[in-house]
Amino acid sequence: MTLLKSNKTPSEAELISNCGVGVVVTDGEITAAVKAAMDQHKAGLDENGHGEKGAIMKTAGGLPALKWASKKKVSDELSKQLIALLGEEVLFPTSDHCHQPMVPIEKIIV
Repeated sequence: MTLLKSNKTPSEAELISNCGVGVVVTDGEITAAVKAAMDQHKAGLDENGHGEKGAIMKTAGGLPALKWASKKKVSDELSKQLIALLGEEVLFPTSDHCHQPMVPIEKIIV
């Protein structure tokens, strides 16, 4: 609903529903909604692990309970729940093959 195009003073209910004025989203509501979003992505989590975070954030952002929630709080809660479920995200390979010494070019050219 576009309030300005109608050229009328909106009611309090219209203002709240369209602008979030006075709406408070508690940490408990964020936790429950993020859990619900993660449950919808169970297969993706099994396949992609932490790589599923963007899809879960998109789902969580579309939930009515999180319409006015701080996106930072939602992201932090999602990260916390992902770590609890999957463990810490490994960003860089830790195997020894990444630290092998370079072979001089003369030995490669035959």
